[in-house]
Amino acid sequence: MNSIRFCVLPVSDVDTSRAFYAALGCVERGVDGDRWAGVSSDHVALSLCGPTDPKRPAQPAFAVLVDDLPAALAQALAAGGRALPDPDGHVRLTDPDGNHVMLIERGTPSG
Repeated sequence: MNSIRFCVLPVSDVDTSRAFYAALGCVERGVDGDRWAGVSSDHVALSLCGPTDPKRPAQPAFAVLVDDLPAALAQALAAGGRALPDPDGHVRLTDPDGNHVMLIERGTPSG
């Protein structure tokens, strides 16, 4: 079963965002000053990327954990997704509205 693994959110202030998501019941999983914080709920983890994080995305991005990477990619592309180049070798694409999605195969080191 495919599932959303985590979401990367660009935020303007890491501490303010940490407090907001804590108020919603998320648990803090790690902090790197004003660059980044990780929080999670029972079902999804969030990476809160501040303005000083060199890997901060311009828009939210989601990672989906899949059982069969080639099949999931083919299905996503057939449903209107568009493949994106990735210098790190990850499988990245956009949904039909241009939102960024990374596919991670279950059982790989990051999955």
